[in-house]
Amino acid sequence: MYNHGITMVKVERVALISSFVSRDDFLSNPSGIAIEVSKKAMIREANFYGILGWQYRWEAVGIGLEYLRNKNTESLNLGIHYYF
Repeated sequence: MYNHGITMVKVERVALISSFVSRDDFLSNPSGIAIEVSKKAMIREANFYGILGWQYRWEAVGIGLEYLRNKNTESLNLGIHYYF
């Protein structure tokens, strides 16, 4: 599995608050609030993973066990299946 791309998060919020005397006047005495968050990440990596699984089926019921491992994660899944 090969991942390649760009992830970007950008948040901007700018607000002007009017003065207490004249609520519609934003130019003479404004107060400003600003939030700016920026992040840019370049992703270029190759991951290899392996899956080892076991399944037992008896008539209409089955049980399965699966183990997955790659460079960053590891998981173990247990499943009970009913076939109809």
